[in-house]
Amino acid sequence: MLLYRDNFAMENPPEATLMDFRQEFEDAMTKNSGPALRRAITMLMKLPNYRDAHATDDHFMAACFVAGAAGRKKDEGIRAVLGAEDWELQNMCNSQFTIGSWNSGITAM
Repeated sequence: MLLYRDNFAMENPPEATLMDFRQEFEDAMTKNSGPALRRAITMLMKLPNYRDAHATDDHFMAACFVAGAAGRKKDEGIRAVLGAEDWELQNMCNSQFTIGSWNSGITAM
């Protein structure tokens, strides 16, 4: 912390292949909806740098579950928004997306 003045600073940036996969993942989430979202997320598993980004498939299964839950025909047009992101251990990216929105008619009691 004394060297970088920031306890979240990284000495080196993430590897280029991981940055590429991170961008592919963000594009799949934010530029697709409905059944296209399901297809986009499952196609990511076929990319050459998928295995570099995910040592085991269980690290990616949460994205598959979300795509399945938000990938129905009636979900077309409902977009995802990247809300937060952080990098750990130099090469591990954690991204948080919000899909859809709450009705504005909800009031607190």
